[in-house]
Amino acid sequence: MRKSFSFFILLLLAYLPSSAQVTVKKICECTMDANISSSVRFSSNTFVPGKAYKAYVRVYNEGSCIWGSREVELRVKVVRCPSGSACQRDEFIPKKWDVNEGFVDPRESTEYIYDWEAPSYTGKFNIQYQMYYDNKPIGDPIITTIEISPPK
Repeated sequence: MRKSFSFFILLLLAYLPSSAQVTVKKICECTMDANISSSVRFSSNTFVPGKAYKAYVRVYNEGSCIWGSREVELRVKVVRCPSGSACQRDEFIPKKWDVNEGFVDPRESTEYIYDWEAPSYTGKFNIQYQMYYDNKPIGDPIITTIEISPPK
């Protein structure tokens, strides 16, 4: 039964005029990609323990998909502490994001702004910024160094 039905469909398609034939389009999925500006800005050039600051992170949509403001996320983590070892300091982790609501078109950018507090001890910290979509990293991470100095 199945073979005869398939043969019938092929026979029918062979006799249809070309204007009546169906065209099948391939639908391509868009790509997710990001580029974090290498110039992460801060509300100050010097940092002292216990004081609050803002960070400004510009992110470019380098893919072909339009980003919804809640579809992509910027994650921040400490990858090196003053001792030289890996560590996690919650002070650097964003407590609240200010993000432009809406959509980011391909080849456009948006800015993430967040509050953070300098930790209680001094030294240089390497902070990594990485964009994520659907819990998977997109684009390359960048690392900035923040130095916490004793108060003067």
